[in-house]
Amino acid sequence: VAAPTVANLGFGSGLSDWTVVENGGTSSGKGSVSANASEVVLREGDSFLVSLQREVAIPNESSVLEFTYSQLNFDTTDPSAINDAFEVAILGSDGRSIVHAIDHDRDAYFNASEGLPVALGSTVDQTGQTVRVLIPDNVSDDEARLAFRLVNNDTDTQTSVAISNVRLISSAT
Repeated sequence: VAAPTVANLGFGSGLSDWTVVENGGTSSGKGSVSANASEVVLREGDSFLVSLQREVAIPNESSVLEFTYSQLNFDTTDPSAINDAFEVAILGSDGRSIVHAIDHDRDAYFNASEGLPVALGSTVDQTGQTVRVLIPDNVSDDEARLAFRLVNNDTDTQTSVAISNVRLISSAT
C-alpha cells in the first residue's frame, strides 16, 4: 500500500497559480489579495466580492482538500446590513459544487458569517481553524475550481482573513 500523495496548492509561487476576482469595488477602495510564501490575506475593502481561485486536478481516488484559515476579522461597524461572510467552494466544470455544500441551493462547503456559527457541508470537518473536505472518488470532472471568497454586502470595509496550508491529499492505493 502506497503512502498518500500530497499536492501543495499553496502560495510558494505567490499568486502565480491563482486568479484574483474582485467585483463591485471603487478604484480607490476595492478589496485586495496579498501573498507571501506561506499565506494569502483577503481584504474586503468596499468590494461586494473578493475571491481567490485556482484550478485543481482531481485524482481518480477519494481525496481530501485541506486548508487553514486564521486572523478572520469581521468588521462589525455596519450592524444594520447583511453580514459579511468568508466561504469556500470547489466547483466542477458545470459551476456546481463537487462536494456536499452547506445547503442544497448553495455551492460553498464552508461558510463563516459575521455573528453566526460556522456552517459546514456534510463531508467537511474542522479542527481548530483547519478545514478538511472529502472529495469522493466518483467525481466526473478531471479538474475543478477551488474558490475562497469574502462576500461584503454592507458598508463596512475592514473584514479580512488569512489562508494557508492548502493541500490536496489523495488516498493511498
